[in-house]
Amino acid sequence: MSFFSDANRFGINGGSFTNYVNHYHVQVDPQDNLDELERSISKGLETLSRKAVLSASHYAEQRFPPPRCHPGTRAHILDTLGDWIRNKSKPTSVYWLYGTAGTGKSAIAQTIAESFSTNGLAASFFFSRTADPSALRHTLSNFFITVAYQLATSPLSSPILNKSITRVAYSRPDITEASLETQFQELIVQPCSQLSPEQLDVLPRLIVIDGLDECVDIASQERLLFISRQAESVQPPLPFEFLICSRPEPRIRNAFKHEQFHSILDCTELGNSIPAGLDIAKYLKDGFSIIRQDHGSTMAHVAQDWPGNHIIQQLVRRACGQFIYAATILKYVGEYHALPTEQLQIILDVTVPEQFDSPYPDLDQLYMLILCSGIDKHNLQLTHSIISHLVLRTLQTINKLDRRGTILLKAQAQGKRKITFSRRERSHLLQANLKSHIQKTLTKYSRGSHSWPMFFEHPGHDIPPSTSVGSCIMLEHLFSLNKGKVGALLFGLHSVLNIPNDDSMSIQMHHASFGEFLTDPKRSGRYFIDPSDEAMAKWHAFCLLRCFSITLNQPSASQLFSCSPNGRTLEINMRKSVEYMTWYEYCSLKIKWPRKSLLVALDQIDTQRFVYDSWKAGGHRPTKQWASAVAFAVQVFWLGKIWRAKLEMAKISELAWKAKVVGDDSIRTYWD
Repeated sequence: MSFFSDANRFGINGGSFTNYVNHYHVQVDPQDNLDELERSISKGLETLSRKAVLSASHYAEQRFPPPRCHPGTRAHILDTLGDWIRNKSKPTSVYWLYGTAGTGKSAIAQTIAESFSTNGLAASFFFSRTADPSALRHTLSNFFITVAYQLATSPLSSPILNKSITRVAYSRPDITEASLETQFQELIVQPCSQLSPEQLDVLPRLIVIDGLDECVDIASQERLLFISRQAESVQPPLPFEFLICSRPEPRIRNAFKHEQFHSILDCTELGNSIPAGLDIAKYLKDGFSIIRQDHGSTMAHVAQDWPGNHIIQQLVRRACGQFIYAATILKYVGEYHALPTEQLQIILDVTVPEQFDSPYPDLDQLYMLILCSGIDKHNLQLTHSIISHLVLRTLQTINKLDRRGTILLKAQAQGKRKITFSRRERSHLLQANLKSHIQKTLTKYSRGSHSWPMFFEHPGHDIPPSTSVGSCIMLEHLFSLNKGKVGALLFGLHSVLNIPNDDSMSIQMHHASFGEFLTDPKRSGRYFIDPSDEAMAKWHAFCLLRCFSITLNQPSASQLFSCSPNGRTLEINMRKSVEYMTWYEYCSLKIKWPRKSLLVALDQIDTQRFVYDSWKAGGHRPTKQWASAVAFAVQVFWLGKIWRAKLEMAKISELAWKAKVVGDDSIRTYWD
């Protein structure tokens, strides 16, 4: 029974209400409703924040310093995009800004996001396949969760959408595990459909998506574009407009050719043009001026306009519209351990061979120069191994997601009723399901353990909980190096690698083009990093062996627990074991011939000790530590079964082959 039947268009503030029903009455305190509302908002935001990729936004600390357009450059394209964003009566709602590697797409996206952050920006997401994979900036899985979280917390959109978005997350906590389409519908479409025309008019509209091609699951790229064009077809149409920046990859280009995009799409190509050349010239001129000032007395003898217009124009021609070429030059010339004039002359002396086969010949020669001069020849092999780890760690994530994307595309092509997979595809899906099952076990007891960082305990090393798998500390563990050694080995490579001052943070490539250069044998020569499945399997075998070795040297869980009153040390030990195993477990299917050392190390890991000690240390009840120990034990068990099954099958196959070739009756009997 309603308090006021058929009443509308009036409100009552404050007061105390009594509702009489069948001689009973319920006293309703408005403060209770207010507390419940605040509770739902808080819990809803907490649900979203656990899965939101906070490091993907334009203001994220992990992206510092973000790429920006140099002052006075890119004026034409920035004006074009600004006019498009401010024009509320335009017929299009999607703007595709595309160009080859290093043409400045991310800098433009960052500049636009910052320019409209206080007047028009709804959300931003910067994909990156070279960022720390644990940050999840390389996948679409949490894209709409992140957008919804930004809409619910942004000062511009929060007053309008906060309650409706958080209400969904509060009432349905499993929304973070729902399909992307469901997340889009319930977290974006439905809250916006409840807004009045006045609210829609003041709602920020711009969603900036940069690096779509760096979303490593190719199927997801097309999926996101499909969902974005659905924004126009829902009723009422969503108020948002999308600025999408990417390379013109074939799948993305074909997706934009869909007929539903024809009437809602604007696009611009960035390339080698006269305006781009002028912008690069200004960028170089200002950059050299800063270098001259920063180096003080060592550059006091050079002219004010150093290096002169002639040299700058020569570098502009070499850049071919690629800002990454100019940016790398300035980083290399401006390094404090060398004289800028000599560094610049080294670059000018580099010539591209006539038969050099590369889409970016001058950039490749620059990368080659930096590697030759930046790596100590006495530590060439070790330094190359460290760089290989950084590159292969990124490629592992790309290959894994791309394979799963290919399988999903095959499922879509064959329809949902009957899907036929090859044996290899079934093994990949089975493994993905196993990992998912382990993840659900962890999540049940630890709420979001998928985001646990991966790190080791190391004698003499103070390992913070946030240590990344690609950090200096982790690399020193992996290669058994003294503290500070990785930083010393990579000291001359700051122009191509972002090496944070905090040695617990991940080392990253400044630009994806450097990784592409290293994995192409024609372009990188002796610095080539083999990305093949066989090389990847060898690398994973090495990493697994190191993981086993470190795990075997750990004290028992009960000893760890007694050393830490709050159980933090135990939690760290369990987490690092299971996370490191989870990180590399998928490659175990590719290791055709597990080395004896791997199997021996696997046999020596006492998983029962981990599980029992964690159960005992947790007071004989399920805890985060116990869940980690169980997941670790499952990983070790399955690795052993997979490897031994492979070896057994290999022996049987060899016997079968000998039976056919040699004709040995005893072998035939064994085979039968």
